[in-house]
Amino acid sequence: MIREQNPEIFIRNAFRDYYRSWSPDPVDLIHQREIGFIPFMGSMIRHRSVKGMNDLRSFGARTVPRHLYYSTAYYRKPEERVMADKEWMGAELIFDLDADHIKVQGNPRYDQILDVVREHTVRLLERFLLGDIGLDQESILVTFSGGRGYHIHVKNESIYSLNSDSRREITNYIRGEGLDSLSLPRMINDGTGVTGIWRDEIDREFCNVYSDIEASENGIFREALGDGRKVHPYVSRLRKTAVGSTAENKLSVFSRPGPEKYLHLDEQDKLVLNRVINGVKEKIMCEIDEPVTTDIHRLIRLPGSLHGKTGLAVTAVGIEELRNYDPLKECRVRIWRDSTVNISLEDDYNIKYGGEMLSIKKGESEVPLDLGVFLLAQRRAKLV
Repeated sequence: MIREQNPEIFIRNAFRDYYRSWSPDPVDLIHQREIGFIPFMGSMIRHRSVKGMNDLRSFGARTVPRHLYYSTAYYRKPEERVMADKEWMGAELIFDLDADHIKVQGNPRYDQILDVVREHTVRLLERFLLGDIGLDQESILVTFSGGRGYHIHVKNESIYSLNSDSRREITNYIRGEGLDSLSLPRMINDGTGVTGIWRDEIDREFCNVYSDIEASENGIFREALGDGRKVHPYVSRLRKTAVGSTAENKLSVFSRPGPEKYLHLDEQDKLVLNRVINGVKEKIMCEIDEPVTTDIHRLIRLPGSLHGKTGLAVTAVGIEELRNYDPLKECRVRIWRDSTVNISLEDDYNIKYGGEMLSIKKGESEVPLDLGVFLLAQRRAKLV
């Protein structure tokens, strides 16, 4: 490979070598998908179509895309430029989990950011999609995005025809939207709007608060009531106030699982409940990019394509291997690994890459080509 001083040309040449021999993962009904791409020079080009997988391979080799996408929707006429003329036939349900939407503490390394996003992806799969919603693994495709996150595709006959509003209801549920001390008791007691993991986790945590009263006096009660002087009178009232048909005190009723307690909340109890709800949200909520899920015409990265900001491959990940998945090891381009490139860094750079912890010093270095493409695409390095 001829090395160019212009990093854009260098990266494009590397991508060209990849797409000349690439073998994308099979895509169902690829001829009914819209194809879009961003070239190395120019903006998004879309409303394209291919006849099959061989045509897709030729398309990649011919265009050498910086980013390559396909529609989550199926169309009768995917190449039409007006959406109504495409004749929409249905769409997969997509979840996009990306570091842009997830709070990460401190100044983490790239690989540490990926670890946090992976945790949210596992949570979404195990707690909600496979858990609460009850989907089966065969209807779910998980891919590493090639950048800083994961995509989840739900392929199920019951999903394809859902409109944007129905998909928004799913995202609202996963995000715990509308859950607070005013809505939750009503929804629990009349059986609407909250079930499964939200109900169970909130009820469990709420019971724990009143079961360990000493810890709560020094913790959540002080936080919820906003004044330590209010805690002792509040606890006294819990012990003295009788509720329910058996005339048990509030402390006993609030310590027991079940919906009865939510019939007897006063304003201070609701302050505590709000703290519990917020804590549960922090623990189980998944930060998903809602517009991606609700958009029934969305383009998303094509499995097997390269991400133009990293040089990493968009790669399918088995659900069972996701917990320990390392994209910076598994998604490297194989044909680049045996070549090297000389680069220069303005600052030291640390990353766990290829399964090893690397500390690349400021100045000139010779690195594997795939790592060089990564650093050049991230604009952390210059060609030497």
